Amino acid sequence: MKEVIRMTLTRREHGVLLHALNELRNHMIEQSMPTEGVDAVFLKVIDASEKRPGRKHEAR
Repeated sequence: MKEVIRMTLTRREHGVLLHALNELRNHMIEQSMPTEGVDAVFLKVIDASEKRPGRKHEAR
């Protein structure tokens, strides 16, 4: 069974993560290394939906 890890990121953090993964992928390509693992994570981060936190209702 795969372990699922969930992260909550700001838009800026999401952008930084995408940039870092892309830089890692480019470096791996330059070194003629396989990029399948990075590609899989990169696509998951790109496809991650933006979920807004639900509203908290005050006690009545």
